[in-house]
Amino acid sequence: MSLITGPRVLVAVLALCYAGFLAWYDADAEVLDAADLDAYFAQIRERAGTAEGEGHGQARLFEELRRLAENDDGDEFYMLNLIDFREQAQYPPGAGYGGTALDADARYNRAIVPVLLAHGGHPLFLATPTGRFLDEPGDHTSWERVVLVRYRSRRDLVEMVVDLAGAGVGIHKWAAIGKTQVFPTRPVFSLFFVRMPVAVLLIALGGLLHRLLRRQPWYAGSRP
Repeated sequence: MSLITGPRVLVAVLALCYAGFLAWYDADAEVLDAADLDAYFAQIRERAGTAEGEGHGQARLFEELRRLAENDDGDEFYMLNLIDFREQAQYPPGAGYGGTALDADARYNRAIVPVLLAHGGHPLFLATPTGRFLDEPGDHTSWERVVLVRYRSRRDLVEMVVDLAGAGVGIHKWAAIGKTQVFPTRPVFSLFFVRMPVAVLLIALGGLLHRLLRRQPWYAGSRP
């Protein structure tokens, strides 16, 4: 019987698929420094130009990105987003968009999620608060959404900003959001697993394919 059998080929293909996933999901990133950020910001300015809506909060964005990069270690991190939406989307005059804040948020998500996935990131948790418990006296902010997003690295986050510069995406974000707090986190303890479910999914797929193909002579290796 040939050493190259269907089951062995199947295992090899699934192993390569998982290796490819890990290469994408855990790709190493060099630690950001001031020179890197200067180069990235120059690209953002060049790409954004006078694109409608891209100038909104750009100076603050640069400041926040620099602060975010100060403690870069090249590792993955999780961004926690607390969001309070406007009642209606508030676009600049003549922008050509309307609708509710959730409509604007949907436009923003449709544009950003493919770029996020391309850089090894993804939403990890989304929830709607159902009340208040402990908070500061006088703080009347009622957060409407809590979102936790995984980023492969801080460099990937900055490169996402470069990729989206000039695309007119930020206009939807600021049209939707009335108030927000966003900050990076590093897990100390977490039961959120992504690598393991992908491995389990591939194993299950392999088992299914094996059951479907095992009666085929070419798959069992009975032919030379």
